[in-house]
Amino acid sequence: MKLTLEKPVYGGDCLAHAGGAQAGKTVFVPLVLPGETVTAHLTEEKRSFAKAEVDEILLASPHRVAHRCPYFGACGGCHYQHADYATQLGMKQQILRETLARAGVAVPAEIGVLAGKPWDYRNRIRVAFAPEGEFGYRGRRSHSIAPIDECPIAAPMLLQVAKQIAKFIAESSGIAAISELELFTDRDETQILLTLFCEQPSADGAQVWFAALQAALPPQVTGLRL
Repeated sequence: MKLTLEKPVYGGDCLAHAGGAQAGKTVFVPLVLPGETVTAHLTEEKRSFAKAEVDEILLASPHRVAHRCPYFGACGGCHYQHADYATQLGMKQQILRETLARAGVAVPAEIGVLAGKPWDYRNRIRVAFAPEGEFGYRGRRSHSIAPIDECPIAAPMLLQVAKQIAKFIAESSGIAAISELELFTDRDETQILLTLFCEQPSADGAQVWFAALQAALPPQVTGLRL
């Protein structure tokens, strides 16, 4: 089908309305920008809406840019790298306005923008571990793991620590299989809270395992929880 994207919606998609036999049906499309015209195929269809994936961009937005991350699109870690930074901020403002309006909350005339730099700004990441020892973000629209070696939008220290932990977990027998970890840093990247996720941790050897893990971590990790 041929679609013209109308506006961004929460979650990274843009909204369009189908024509032809499905005239008026709402279609959600990822990795596109408002104003673009694309051809797309349906991947999921419900009574009142559908989801689609782009086949070809017929008319690109002037705000479209080349994404910097080699994993963008397959990885579900972020949604907007195909837009220049000013457009990203504008879309987030627009989404917030609509969210407030739909919730019946009075929308202020102006919404201030608190923005950081375009890259290395994310202070929290959550990555998953594959049985083979790889780690990465969850895939886009999937629970699969998209292995990563870099993340241009994350604070550099977070990925460095994630790699150290992944190496430790791969080389040691832990108290249980670690499925995911979350890293949260302060503004200066001097303190990091590490949260490990696992199922049914065993108390046997837990103290020894945690001590070994702490010894392997950089000094920036000042908080650790399971």
